Amino acid sequence: MKILAIACCFVAIAILGAAARGTDYYVGDWTNGVNFTQWSQGRVFHAGDLLIFTVSTSDTILRVSQSVYNNCEWDLRFPKIFPAPWKTTWNETVVPWVGENYYVSSVQDNCKAGKKFMLSVQSPPVYTPREYTVGDDRGWAPGVNYSQWTANKNFYFGDSFRFLFNASEHSVVEVWEPGYQLCNESYFLPVLGLPTRQDDGRTLFKVVPPQGMHYYTSGNGNDCQSGLKMALEIKPQDEAFAPSPSPSGGVAGQESSAGYRTISFPLSLGSGAAIVALSLLAMA
Repeated sequence: MKILAIACCFVAIAILGAAARGTDYYVGDWTNGVNFTQWSQGRVFHAGDLLIFTVSTSDTILRVSQSVYNNCEWDLRFPKIFPAPWKTTWNETVVPWVGENYYVSSVQDNCKAGKKFMLSVQSPPVYTPREYTVGDDRGWAPGVNYSQWTANKNFYFGDSFRFLFNASEHSVVEVWEPGYQLCNESYFLPVLGLPTRQDDGRTLFKVVPPQGMHYYTSGNGNDCQSGLKMALEIKPQDEAFAPSPSPSGGVAGQESSAGYRTISFPLSLGSGAAIVALSLLAMA
């Protein structure tokens, strides 16, 4: 019984602590008839994206079924919660789910006049890790500018790096930043990996560094002073899909902000789940 309660605890915390990442889009003024079809041309939407419209008490946005979307006929009044009695306009956030989403004007005549839109949302993209050979054909050796090699490249968690070198002359050592700057391998870190001998006589050492900054050099002779060192920044996988920032202050109907953000449950919810689960433990 206690084991079950412990499992419930972790599951509850995991669910409540789950985060969805997406983009915030300001679409425009719904009341003045922003053309959503034109605005959305060429855009791909994923789960976690938010669409923000300026709406009013006289004309808001309703999520409806496909049949209602097609004929703009409904018998029941759709419930709508206004943010405050004294506000006549406000920013309405539309949160679509994966699949096809149908939205119409809350005014039936406007819906029949074409004030509606369908939004197709895809599942969140999945990053496929890449494998890099450090220095490409030249491998890990003096005379290669590794700052130039890493320039204009983005590395993400899960990417792997193949160091190919002559083991009788060079080595691979990870160091702290001071060791990288000062060429002092006493600032070394353990590098996890198994070196293997290649057909061309060189040694292959493969690493999959975690997220963050990493610094590599050779611990042999004056290799570091000769430039045999490299700095790598490993970014979170979700940044591989982050949109390019756009200028702020756009006009209605244009994207004025598309910042990448994380939606997560408040800590109090996770704490509450833990408290509930601990209560279960006490009762078990």
